[in-house]
Amino acid sequence: MSTKSIYRIGGVCGIVVVVATFALFATTDPSGNRSLMTHILSWIIGLGSLVLFYAAYLRCRESAPLFSLLALIAGIGGNALFLFGTFSPSFYGIGDFGETLVLMLAAPLFGIAYFRTQGISRILAVIGILTGVAGLANSLVIKMDGGSWSAPNDPANLPAIMGTYLAFVLGYVIWVGWTSAHLLKSSKQ
Repeated sequence: MSTKSIYRIGGVCGIVVVVATFALFATTDPSGNRSLMTHILSWIIGLGSLVLFYAAYLRCRESAPLFSLLALIAGIGGNALFLFGTFSPSFYGIGDFGETLVLMLAAPLFGIAYFRTQGISRILAVIGILTGVAGLANSLVIKMDGGSWSAPNDPANLPAIMGTYLAFVLGYVIWVGWTSAHLLKSSKQ
């Protein structure tokens, strides 16, 4: 299979990830109960992201081999944990940790690789890096609170927790969508 075909498949998978992410937000039960639809959408997001990360790695590997490889490892490892965490409520914590790896490590590492890769927007690179910064800020706010993003110990911390959570999830969705568009464009050159 040619590299351009992988770019095209990765780009399409990225668009599917964006659509599935919005569908997941729309169908998620606020009480935290996970339905069959939640699991199906989570698997679509996880598997689609694996293909997207591999295509992004191929796009950056010559100009930024170390950062693109580290991003690929973080993306594959994080998605594997994310997918494993969807099997049972006792594994949800593992899935959340995997999601954090993807959002906080893979996107910023690809962002650094994008800075070194000709033909990729610097703004896209910055969005990837800022996504990781927002994810780190979210983790720090949650740790200082001692609760979780959905059940903080101090309700006064909820705006900071939700604000940083939405910033890094929406940043990631924008990053995935833009990366997908770039991969589709690269498949035609």
